[in-house]
Amino acid sequence: MNKLYDATLRAVADGQLTISLILGETEQQLTLPCAPVSDDWQCQQIGKIGIAEQYVNDEGFWRFTPYLEPTLRRRPGLDWRDEDKQHLGWWCDQLTEFSAPSEIIPGAEGSFIPDETEPLTLQIPPEFVELCNSYRMSAESVLRGFIADASELQNYIAKPRADHFSSNGSDERMMANDYLERAYGMFRWGDQS
Repeated sequence: MNKLYDATLRAVADGQLTISLILGETEQQLTLPCAPVSDDWQCQQIGKIGIAEQYVNDEGFWRFTPYLEPTLRRRPGLDWRDEDKQHLGWWCDQLTEFSAPSEIIPGAEGSFIPDETEPLTLQIPPEFVELCNSYRMSAESVLRGFIADASELQNYIAKPRADHFSSNGSDERMMANDYLERAYGMFRWGDQS
């Protein structure tokens, strides 16, 4: 996916986004094809700074998403790679220099939750794989969803999670916790009241 950071949305009309980028000391304007969208919403974004991204599809459409933190800007000189992950350098009023995994855009005040997951190898029986397939889901997706629900993990725009875990909803969180309490409550440590 092509990404243009620190783009300013200038106009939305006739299936096109017009953005401007500062390259060195020069402002360059680009007109990019976009999918038909709500003009009211897009008009509210004009003048804001954010990221223009090209969809991974046959049409090659672009979309614009404003940064949640208005002072957020890229600092490519702070980019670095750790093992197989790319980290991008950023700056905002609240955090003068920091980096975040390349797959997320920092939220309010440059905040995000870092990926602190631990790898786990798990043997999955074919019955569970078939069950997941009957819902058109992979076993990994179902287990990730359950983990997020049971742990009450939220992936908010204001503070995105680098591990991408996110609950399926409040009812799902309640039911996952009810299941854990029913199946394993007797093994819990300490008073949980």
